[in-house]
Amino acid sequence: YISFVKKDLQDSRKDYSLKYYKDMLMNLDMLKEFCGEQLSFEEITPTFLNKYRYYLEHEKKNKTNSIYQKLTTIRKFVNEAIKQNLTKNYAFKDYQLKTEQVEKEYLELHEVEALHKLYKKSDTPERIKVTLHYFLLSCYTGLRLSDIKRVSKESIVNNSIILKTQKTGSQVRIPLNNASQSLLNFDLEGIKLFERTIKQSKSRITEDLNNALELIGIKSKRITFHCSRHTFAINSLILGIPLEVVSKILGHSDLTTTQIYAKVVDSLTNREMDKWNNISFPS
Repeated sequence: YISFVKKDLQDSRKDYSLKYYKDMLMNLDMLKEFCGEQLSFEEITPTFLNKYRYYLEHEKKNKTNSIYQKLTTIRKFVNEAIKQNLTKNYAFKDYQLKTEQVEKEYLELHEVEALHKLYKKSDTPERIKVTLHYFLLSCYTGLRLSDIKRVSKESIVNNSIILKTQKTGSQVRIPLNNASQSLLNFDLEGIKLFERTIKQSKSRITEDLNNALELIGIKSKRITFHCSRHTFAINSLILGIPLEVVSKILGHSDLTTTQIYAKVVDSLTNREMDKWNNISFPS
């Protein structure tokens, strides 16, 4: 298994972002600390996974979602090995992977609309406009910043963005809605669609976004760029787009990952339905 993962990472290096590649190597190093350099596919059983989960939790003090990420990494490469007919052993068939629901900050549609209006205003500071340009496109497509930077005229086919994502290497096809089309400039020379490239650091982008929220009168939320992806997923589900479609657009390999957003939508539905309890009905 370990040799297979090393080779697969080397062969697919160009398809992964540097961060994702380093995360995969770090996960592999953690596994080697637990079991050594040799691990056969047949040794990856539910019992092995339970022991590894215990080790991560009690020896390495990993949190639930960090453990989930490491175990799903093992599952990812086991699935790949099965596709290549290297093993038939699949320990995850009836194995329960535990996640902990984390509050996902997102923007409601009227807040996205207010930010878009701010982006269009002539007196909005240029730096904030550049950041909003990319952020809003992510709100409308669910693309990560690393992928939006790579969108060009060549990526647009039949009014859809078709792109192999940098983080996971999965190919996504995202139909362009009216809002996203308004952010792309097809009149630029060459393959460019953006007049300005976003060059700010993550901290500077976060600062820009929260300054933008303050400019539209929102002081109760603090967001990062990744909030745009949550915004796309949750609002898509609220609008009635099926979970499977949202999952495919986000490039999730596992529907379970997308279901986290569905739980957020369920809690919102319960909150809204509770408003009926504020009505005084005649007894």
